[in-house]
Amino acid sequence: AKEYTIRFARCIDRKPYFAESGETFEKTYSFKPMNKKDDINIYMICDSHSRTVEPAQSGKYFGDELDALVLNGDIPNHSGGIDHLLSVYYITSKITEGRVPVIYARGNHDTRGRMAIDFADYVATDNGNLYYTFRIGSIWGVVLDCGEDKNDDHPEYGGMANFDAYRAAQTRFLKNIIKNKENEYAADDVKYKIAICHVRMDLYKDEYFTRHYKEWLNALNEIGVDVMLNGHEHRKNYLPAGRETELGTIGYHTVLGGAFDRRDLPDGTKIRNMNGTAITFSNNKINVVFTDGTYEKLEEHIIDIDK
Repeated sequence: AKEYTIRFARCIDRKPYFAESGETFEKTYSFKPMNKKDDINIYMICDSHSRTVEPAQSGKYFGDELDALVLNGDIPNHSGGIDHLLSVYYITSKITEGRVPVIYARGNHDTRGRMAIDFADYVATDNGNLYYTFRIGSIWGVVLDCGEDKNDDHPEYGGMANFDAYRAAQTRFLKNIIKNKENEYAADDVKYKIAICHVRMDLYKDEYFTRHYKEWLNALNEIGVDVMLNGHEHRKNYLPAGRETELGTIGYHTVLGGAFDRRDLPDGTKIRNMNGTAITFSNNKINVVFTDGTYEKLEEHIIDIDK
């Protein structure tokens, strides 16, 4: 239909019988479905930590040519209140105006605070979980949820973390994807395969993490993922496929994107902007450009997935 309508009404008194509501309002939005097979433009933002103006500016790099937006975790600084979660909506509305798909991967800061348990209610997925697969055009993708970045028994979490079991569930999830590959990444019209996870899996060496992340890596290598998009490290970087790590050989290219840039120029001008990542999928190549709030190209890498 290339459009959708939102309708809402104020609830005055939700009585058991004959509840009272106010006037109904509605607004219709145009929508650009992502059914392109090539020349697909995706912009990634991560680690904005409740800042909104700067990432909203950077994310307009592609303008009207944007096909999908990826928010790769730690968009709110924490989930202690609705005001922080609303930063997700502010950024997406300013960049996409509700017209293109948005893919969200949860970050470790998103898991903190009283609203963390309800986080999946605020970022839509197709299965109610914060790990899932998706299709946009010729791209097949899998989103993984790293959980926290320290052991479950770390005092910072106050005994409220159980991400060891959560990661084990995602190992089973990945194995089921492989069993169902003909309907997932091995479908005839899939051209590019990507993975999205806030934390780079080979970042932590502790056995607490590696016992699960080794299995994740094996599954992603079997799937044949072309590139993984990561955040968390507050820096921009590209790591080629074939890296040898304690987890094993990383069979996919790795893109680290997103950092809040603070600089004071010689004339005293203060620079405050959000570096993000512009990614174009075209002709069996993935073009990765790190950009800033002025749309300057800070660094560029071309990944040839035929090689």
